[in-house]
This record gives sequence, structure tokens and C-alpha cells, in this order.
Amino acid sequence: MATEQLKPHQWQPGQSGNPNGRPVDAMKAEARAAKQYAKFKDIMLDLQELSTDDIKKWLDVPTRTMLEVTAGKLVLESSKGNLQALAAMSERLFGKVKDVQEVTQKKDWSEELEKADKAQLVTMLRKKA
Repeated sequence: MATEQLKPHQWQPGQSGNPNGRPVDAMKAEARAAKQYAKFKDIMLDLQELSTDDIKKWLDVPTRTMLEVTAGKLVLESSKGNLQALAAMSERLFGKVKDVQEVTQKKDWSEELEKADKAQLVTMLRKKA
């Protein structure tokens, strides 16, 4: 019974469920996010110049946006020595640190690897370990 009541409201073949297309706001979401991220970074950089007491006073203003409060609390917590807050703040300001590992090789194995068969390779690897 319920499906028969819905039939007149279903889309017909070839009919779009969204005839106006994607909303303009949805297409601009990425640009808005980038703008907010830049604003967040600017707030954090500005707050780093203030003392802890000044940051607390700044946070007490009731008209602060959620973005401002979040940035302020992050700077405040990092100034207290909260390492997680400091790490989060530095990642937002400077990006994540890439883990770089240098690999050094004492012996050139290229000639031996080209000549070796599977059994010899296994033996060579076991010696190396």
C-alpha cells in the first residue's frame, strides 16, 4: 500500500533528482575551508605574541567565534607545556614533519646479486641479518 502511494512522487526514467545541479555553495566549500584554515593560522600566529594572561582576557570576550576560541585555547594550552597542543599547533602552522630515514650500505652487493641464484640469495640475506 505504501509503495503505491509513493509512485506518483517517484522520478520518471530520465528525470534528474536534482534538476538545478549541485548547489553553488557545495562547489565553494573547499575554497571556504582553505580560507578558514588560513584565518586559523593567522589567529594562532597573532596570539603567540601575547602573554598567557592576555590570551585569557582575549578568550573571555563573549563575541569570539568558535574558530577564534579553538585557536586561542590551542595556543594557551601549548604555552602551558601541553605537548599534544604544541604538536597540533605546529602541524597546523608548519605542516607535518616528514619522517626521513637515511639508509647507508657498507658493501656494494649489485654484482653478487646479479650472479647469485635463489639459494645463494637466501644465504647472503641470512648472513646480513
